Amino acid sequence: MIEPPLPPDEEGRLAELLSYRILDTDSEKLLDDITQLASQICETPIALISLVDPDRQWFKSKVGIDVEQTHRNISFCGHAILDQSLFEINDTLNDERFADNPLVTGAPNIRFYAGTPLITPNGYALGTLCTIDSKPKALSDLQKSALHTLGCNIVTHLELRKRNAELNHLNNIKTDYLASFSHELRTPLNAICTFGKLLEEEARLQHLAPIFQDALRHIRVSGNKLLAAVDIILGKEDNNGSKTLNTVGAHAFFHHIFHTLENHARGQGIQISSHIENIVPETLTFNTAGFCKLMLTVLGYAFRHAAPNMHIDIMLYYRLGDLIILIKDTHSHFTLEDQQGVYACVDDTLTGASYLTKLRILVDNLGGHIKIKSSEQNGTVYMCSLPATTEEPMPSPSQAKSCFTDNPAILVVEDNEINQEVMKSLLGQHSLIADIASDGEAALRMLETRQYDLIFMDINLPGICGLETTQKIRETLPSIPVIAVTANVITDKETMREAGMDAVLTKPIEQASLARVLNLYLIPGGKID
Repeated sequence: MIEPPLPPDEEGRLAELLSYRILDTDSEKLLDDITQLASQICETPIALISLVDPDRQWFKSKVGIDVEQTHRNISFCGHAILDQSLFEINDTLNDERFADNPLVTGAPNIRFYAGTPLITPNGYALGTLCTIDSKPKALSDLQKSALHTLGCNIVTHLELRKRNAELNHLNNIKTDYLASFSHELRTPLNAICTFGKLLEEEARLQHLAPIFQDALRHIRVSGNKLLAAVDIILGKEDNNGSKTLNTVGAHAFFHHIFHTLENHARGQGIQISSHIENIVPETLTFNTAGFCKLMLTVLGYAFRHAAPNMHIDIMLYYRLGDLIILIKDTHSHFTLEDQQGVYACVDDTLTGASYLTKLRILVDNLGGHIKIKSSEQNGTVYMCSLPATTEEPMPSPSQAKSCFTDNPAILVVEDNEINQEVMKSLLGQHSLIADIASDGEAALRMLETRQYDLIFMDINLPGICGLETTQKIRETLPSIPVIAVTANVITDKETMREAGMDAVLTKPIEQASLARVLNLYLIPGGKID
């Protein structure tokens, strides 16, 4: 047996390996999936992600064996990291380096080994993605290529993991600094404002000269302005900054954002097409930072799950004080359980929250609405609305009704005949026709025979109530928008959300509120099938 020699750049290689902070960490599903795929593609019972430290090869992921590590002196991967190309041993018994190796003469009885080195952007080999068999073997060119590609994906994941750790570290430093900064500034400012107010009141009671009263008033006002400025610097706006509004030249702003996203996507082999409707105002006031965060959240997920020739469409509309964003991802799709996560209620820590739950909470905090429609055949459609205002004259609701989905199927679930006629009349003003169900059971039966684009659900129904009916709908149909209709002006939004409601309309329904619901949930292109 010949022990693997040290690479000439061993000191730098070990420093690079340690910088990833991955040794002795828990398993990760993505890496385990890659390891399993390597085993299947190469048709070997064993596959490993092996990282080589000073004394051992440690297995970050493994298929087919139970051991966590072996000594570096007997490792095959110690040899494989000496070169940047695939290292393949077709029959260990015919190779003097390995014929009497304990891993050959004993468990796991290695007769075949192939390992592709995990090369970092700095050129260091951290370890290998390797496949092992107990009988002689030779990989085909296709298998070799696939193994190399999987190895590159592992390095990409490790790079992202490292960068996220660095960003979290920097964020923790920033948080600690801002906490200290806040204490040092706000403590004396609070004292100035409090005592300034007390002295101002005392000066008024004592009838001091106006010069003193004016001076104390200036102190109080200036102190309050400084406190407000500190809060802005510290990012303490309500609702995670949802009240931070900016007025921008809308078309220039959106074109810049889309151009940046398109360039980034192109580098990953993803095509992005964007369209801004003509009636989007030239000037808009809205939460631009929130808009950017929303776009990066949705597209970041798509990029992480990218596939060759993937295509994403982004369309922007403006209706009655709402910026409406429609994003179509032809590749990514979500399971029924994933889609139900849009309605999950979690605590402020978001512990255990899914991606879609976090996305919905982000939109909620921005004062908007979101709907997800997804299927394995057609991908995913994200429909979002964010509050946005403009000083420009805009078309009236009646002028916008042609912008709804063509011939939408609408279901109104309402037991009161007068309210049924009211809903028919309100929808009729938008040239829309609805089917009527008088109770929850009838609605569920109608959903078995027809696919609806939008449901208006009365809460107080005979038999099963509107909340229970909606919960039953959500068990199999998470994509249909369901709008709660209630006469109760005080509604528990969390209860409504958890039941599966997308929005709430309060009786008597205002035409403007109805129009905003229709504009979002019947937006052109909102269908996925």
